[in-house]
Amino acid sequence: MRMRTIFVYALMICWCSHVTCFALQMRVPAPVRLVTMQSSEAKTRIMVFGATGKVGSELCKILTATPQSTECHAFVRNISSAKDILGPSTILHQGDLSNISSIQEALARSSATRVFLACRNGPMQAELEGNVVRAAAAHGVDHLVKLATAEPLMESTGVGQAHRAVEQELELSGLRFTSLRANYFMQNLLQTGIVVGRGYSPAAMLSTGVFSSPFKTSRISMIDSRDVAAVAARLLLA
Repeated sequence: MRMRTIFVYALMICWCSHVTCFALQMRVPAPVRLVTMQSSEAKTRIMVFGATGKVGSELCKILTATPQSTECHAFVRNISSAKDILGPSTILHQGDLSNISSIQEALARSSATRVFLACRNGPMQAELEGNVVRAAAAHGVDHLVKLATAEPLMESTGVGQAHRAVEQELELSGLRFTSLRANYFMQNLLQTGIVVGRGYSPAAMLSTGVFSSPFKTSRISMIDSRDVAAVAARLLLA
């Protein structure tokens, strides 16, 4: 090991009250570069429900970008198709939202302390998301972030009522939670199969270069799903 020699000067008061200056020679090792290792126990573990959706998939991209401090887990029905969407950096757990025991097992295996919850709109949405809420509460999750919908839709549509029912269950669960009430995703305008108006065709819009809005004069607050994912990540990592 390469050594350096340094001199430390000090004053010593002798018995005869004379002040004597002396030199003390010390040999110390050369500076060593310190490398801080991140323990796996110190990582923030996050379970994403709805990981293959517009917001969930973008959220996984954000979370897996910092593997030193974050461990991203995803609860999925089909491992193979989820890998194609999410890539190798997200840890996948197979299960079914209708089976609450599979949710509990995934949370236990992952040791996740935070949860993102999104579910496909449908007649069983409130029941399926409710299973996640109950499993998360039993597991002792620190924070749950739920993807909801715009407030005006909460009482006027079936989808909105399902979101509100889950919010009410969260309010009673004792969990710390945040509900993201996002409105219409801009990405819907480019997705084939999304019906937003009679005669509307995303494919035709792409081929002609003409943006034809199916909403006529209606005022709709659209949002980029990537921005919603960014907000969810900020909350989950706080």
